[in-house]
Formats: sequence, C-alpha cells, structure tokens
Amino acid sequence: MKINFAFTLLFSLFSTILIANSKTDIVTKVDKATVFTQGAQLGREKRISLKKGENIFRFTGLEQSINANSIQLYSRQGNDNFTVVYTRYMQEQKPRTGLDKKMKAITDSIQVVERKITIRNNKIGNLLKEKQLVQNHNKVGGQTEDTFVARLGELADFYRDRSNEIDQLIVELEQENLVLSKLSRGLNSRLSMHENTTYMGVVEAKIYADKAMSINFELNYLVDNVSWTPFYEIKSKGFEHPLNTVCKATINQNTGVDWTGVKLILSTKKPEILAEVPKVHPWVLYFQNKQRDYSSTNQLMYNGAISNAALPLSITGSYQETNGTSSTPNTTDYLQQFTHATHKMINREYESNLAYNMSGNDGVAVMVLEKFDMETKYIYYAVPKYDNNVYLLAEIDKWKQYDLIPAFGNIFLEGTYVGKLFIDPSKVEDDLQLMLGKDREITVERRKIKQYSEKKMKISGGIETTEIGIELIVKSKKRFPVDLVIKDQVPISNSQEIEVNVKNVSRAKREEKTGTLTWSYEIDPGQEKKHEIIYEVKKPKGKFVGNF
Repeated sequence: MKINFAFTLLFSLFSTILIANSKTDIVTKVDKATVFTQGAQLGREKRISLKKGENIFRFTGLEQSINANSIQLYSRQGNDNFTVVYTRYMQEQKPRTGLDKKMKAITDSIQVVERKITIRNNKIGNLLKEKQLVQNHNKVGGQTEDTFVARLGELADFYRDRSNEIDQLIVELEQENLVLSKLSRGLNSRLSMHENTTYMGVVEAKIYADKAMSINFELNYLVDNVSWTPFYEIKSKGFEHPLNTVCKATINQNTGVDWTGVKLILSTKKPEILAEVPKVHPWVLYFQNKQRDYSSTNQLMYNGAISNAALPLSITGSYQETNGTSSTPNTTDYLQQFTHATHKMINREYESNLAYNMSGNDGVAVMVLEKFDMETKYIYYAVPKYDNNVYLLAEIDKWKQYDLIPAFGNIFLEGTYVGKLFIDPSKVEDDLQLMLGKDREITVERRKIKQYSEKKMKISGGIETTEIGIELIVKSKKRFPVDLVIKDQVPISNSQEIEVNVKNVSRAKREEKTGTLTWSYEIDPGQEKKHEIIYEVKKPKGKFVGNF
C-alpha cells in the first residue's frame, strides 16, 4: 500500500509539472496591416482561454522577417487580471502533416518522368542483349562446305541489318532519356526550392493569470518585405472639363504568409531608429529673390534626348511619350527617396473599407486612395529655341487643397493614353502645370533673319559688334481660339567687356536678369503671327565669347 501511495503521489507531482510547463500552439491569421513606405505592422486577434496561474502559448505559422523588438501582446478589454511575463521570437521548421497541392503535383510529375526513364533504360538493356546474341550466333557446324558458304552470306546480311536497327533504336532511346533527365532535374530543383520555404516564425508568450478567464488578445509586430507605391491616373475629357484625378497605390508583399480578408491602412511615415530628442531652433525669416526660371530647374526627356527647354511643369524625372521610355525610381522605400517632399508633408494614412487577399509570395494589390476633380486652365506652351513642338498644359492654381504626394501620373487626354510624368509637389511655387502631350495643330518655326545674320563691323577702340536677328512664325490650325505661351531668350553678360543691346523683341515681356522673353496671348483659328528678336553683342576685337 505504501508503495502504491508513493507511486501515486510521484505520478501526481510529475503530471502537475507537465501541466505547468505545457505549451499550447495557437494558429492565427493576419487581420489588419498598416503598411509603411517600407515594412508593415501586422495585427492578429485571437480569443484565448487562460487557466489560473502560468500559461505558455506559441503563436505559430508567422512570418520569418519579424522585428523581435516590435512584438506586442495585449488585450483591448482593459482587464488587469493577467500579466504578460515575456514574448520571445524564434524560427522553426514548419511541420508537414501531408504534401500540399503544389508539392504533390511536382512529386507526381517526378515519379512519372523517372518511370519513363526506367522503361527506356530497360529497353536499351534488352537491345544490347539482343545485339550480343546476334554477334554470338556464329556456330554453323554440321553443314557441308557449300551449305556453310550460303548460310554465311545470309548470316552476314542479317547481322548487319539487325545491328544497324538495334544501334538506331538505342540512340533514339538515349536521346529521349537526355530530355527526360533534364526535365527531372528541373522538377527536383523546384521541389527543393519549395521544401526550403517550410520555415515559420513563432512567438512564444508566457502569461500569468490571477484567475481562469477567456479574453481577446491582439498580437502586433513589424515585418519587412512589404511596401506600397503611389501613382495617379489623370484624365481630361476636353477643354470644358476639369482633370479627373484618381490616386492609387500598389501594395507588394513577400512575407511568405498569405493574407486573407485583411484590412489595410497605408501610411506615408516609416518607423525609424530614435537617436536624439528633437530641439526647437530659432526660426529666422529673410528676403529671397524669387525667380520663376524654368530653364534652370527642369529637365525633360524626349525619346531619349535630354533638353533644357524647361517646360513650366512641376515635374522631375522623365516625361514619357507613347513611343518613348521612362525611368522609374526604385519602389523600395519609395516616398523616402523624395525627402524634400515628405519633410513638407504631414504624415498621412489611407484606410480602405475593403478587405484584401494577397499571396505571401509576390503578392500584389491595388488600393484607391482618393478621387477628386482639379479645376484647370488649358494653355499651349512652346520653347522653339530648344524644342520645335507645342505642348498642351493643364494649369492648376488651387492645387494645394488636394494634398498631393510625390508620385508618377499616367495621363489620358479624351480617352487616349498620352504618357507618364512625375509630380513632385515640393517643387511647385505658384501654379501646378501638367503636360498633357504634343499638339500638331499649332506650329512655331524659329529661323534667322537674313539681313541681320552675323553682320559684323568694326568700331573705334577695337570693339567688334555682331548683330543677330531671329524670327518666330506661329500658325494655328485649331478650330477654336486657344491660349498660347511662347518663351525665348536674349543673351545676358557677366562681364563689363561684353555689352548686349536689345533692339526689338516684338513687345515680349522681358526679364532683365535672366534674358527670358515671354509672349502670352490668345490665338484665333487659322491665325498666323510673327515675332522678331533683334539684338547686338559688342566685345573687344580678337577675344572669343563662349556660348554664343
């Protein structure tokens, strides 16, 4: 009896220790995700039953790229009857209760291929044995000399023909085996890659409860391999309509864990390493010369050729015609590439009412962030000194109310795709001007006036004068009047020895400091206009003037 009692007591104590140290695996799904410019904060919710005392849970099937320092486990119910003692992150090999569909399909294919290879190897073996049998069939004893000679000729013919047939069959089977072997190696490689992705993240948590209870827990943490990139779709139905604008975002995720029915929030901010408490410094105001000189700030790409024509667009990067190419910034940490823009922005979040399903491997989703119409004025613009084309622009004066973010925009005019441009709101000072493409119905021709072309004469004191004349010829084939802006320039001097005298600019608005000339007017259907630019440059004889 004493032995049985001791055994019962020992078993009871051992069972108590096992129960106290048992770990319960918990399977969850991603319920919500706040996606930053790089990375995301994921949330998983689960109702968990706690027993009084110590509880150890293992949240399994998680991502491999979890930031262990970001893990939070809490309840929104405000219950003080439990304490999360610790959370610990680890990686483990994912258990396989059976082959998934993809692995099973690959395994079945490998078996079929290997069976075909075995069958052909057996056929090759049988053919080799047959060939050996033919070669050994040389016993023709018991025959007369005349019979032997006749049978020997027949045997030689048979040996030659059958040996050739066997050799051809063997070659064909070996070629088939080469193809099958290559296919087998490819399938095994795919199977190996699939098997190598069977690791998972695990968060172990110890919770101490004052009493038995059932409570909703939320597990939050940061992961890598998730990002989002904004882009605009800007559509114009014509001159009487505003610009219909849709801001969208492309979300990419490669966490290795599929998302099903996930609520998404996109944020323009990014979690950073905190190093120093921000300090307030004096804010000093000062005067600054404000010049709207597009020719020095903007560059556009026309079918691969860079031009400094500087169309008045708040655009950096490249403009893409339908037959051209463009360069797109790396999508990794997209908005952080434009720090000059994001520093001027208030951090924003976009929340969708929809639930999204995304694959954990190369998963892609598109979210509509906002829609709005931008009231615009349409103008035509040309800089014929650098570009013979006339461009249609949309000029938006109240663009700040739309809280634009740095992004590429796909431009559509009257239902036709025109091209792609980049919008950087931080570089816009006055009106936002977007290029809507070329218009062939308005032409601007720039040519020299012959009687002024490089006419030189000497003046007393060894000064040489060069007189230049330029003519601009503007023609409109439009069926209605349109607003037109033309820009050109006259040279300016940075030396007292070089003198520039402007004689005629055909009533253009002239900026003295930059030499920029601007004509702005309405041109009627079928109308033709001419503008003259006449100036002279004086310099010491024998001295060379660069850039002239």
